Formats: sequence, C-alpha cells, structure tokens
Amino acid sequence: MISNQHNLVKEVQSSGKFGIKFSLYSEDTFNLILGKGWSSYRWYNSEEERDKALIELRREHEYSRLGDKPRIFLEPVSSD
Repeated sequence: MISNQHNLVKEVQSSGKFGIKFSLYSEDTFNLILGKGWSSYRWYNSEEERDKALIELRREHEYSRLGDKPRIFLEPVSSD
C-alpha cells in the first residue's frame, strides 16, 4: 500500500525473482491499523539490484530525527 505515489523515486515492480518483504515487528502498534501478519513486497530483476535497495532502505536518512529507528522489518526473499 502506497499512500502517495510521489514518495517513490521509481515505480515498484510487481514481479521479479528477487524481492524484499516488508513486515511489522509483533509489538508495533501499527499492527492495530494494518492487522497482524501484514506484509508487502517489492521485486527486482537481479540479486544485486535488490541488495542495493536493501542498503538504501535500511540506512538512516538525512531527514530522520536523531535516535529514530525504522520500525519495518525488511527481509530479502526470492521467488524460486
């Protein structure tokens, strides 16, 4: 689910062999909104492309407040 399309740098692929699974930690209060077990995927054509995206998603962004930590669990996956 994307709230605002303009937040994405490029369009998300809906298929590919290598992906990133986005999910919430069990104690995250967003589970009350999205439901337990919520997950979303982004797919990439190569493992290298996926791994670069993981590094970017996990980094501390310049607009983060000091001490803020991402609350989304990111897991590399593949569609074998």
